[in-house]
Amino acid sequence: YNLQTDLTHVGDCFSPLGDTLDVPVTLQNFNGLGITSISMAIDYDSTKLRCLPGVIALNPSLSSGFLSNSGWFNNLGPNANASGSQFRAAWYQLNPVTLSGTLFKIRFITKVPGIHNIVFDNQTPGNCEYSDSNALVVPNTHWTNGSVTASSLPLNLFAADTLFLCGDSTTIGVTPGLGQYLWNTGDTTA
Repeated sequence: YNLQTDLTHVGDCFSPLGDTLDVPVTLQNFNGLGITSISMAIDYDSTKLRCLPGVIALNPSLSSGFLSNSGWFNNLGPNANASGSQFRAAWYQLNPVTLSGTLFKIRFITKVPGIHNIVFDNQTPGNCEYSDSNALVVPNTHWTNGSVTASSLPLNLFAADTLFLCGDSTTIGVTPGLGQYLWNTGDTTA
């Protein structure tokens, strides 16, 4: 068997703090293997990201029997002696389903700028696995971790009482290091 599950790298999201980022969880099912269950746990730093409840863009094949939650969990790690924030998903069906592509998207709200890792919990037994039609764990599944990058932008470029009249012009200074921006003309540079 050859299954690969990816937390897709969202890339550089230059957005104000508090923006919502949708992180796709994708599966590449190279052999067309029938799957009857999913167990998935994904670690994130709750001081930097807030995980919203539920998922979006759920694969229609998973619509029956899918559960997800996020929160603080104990008894993590190979020795069950660690704690941390996790997103968890579980799904079960008696009849095997061939899955490939986007399984669902997890929604995070950024709390602080920076690179924030989101990591499959492969250290805790049973937290990341698929089962086949015989209810056996699918061996050799490859799990690829991801990250989101967020940086803060100024919320307001102008004072609250700034008035612009048709035909007037103004100069806007953009702080270096904010990344790329897009003017309404389509330009990405000053």
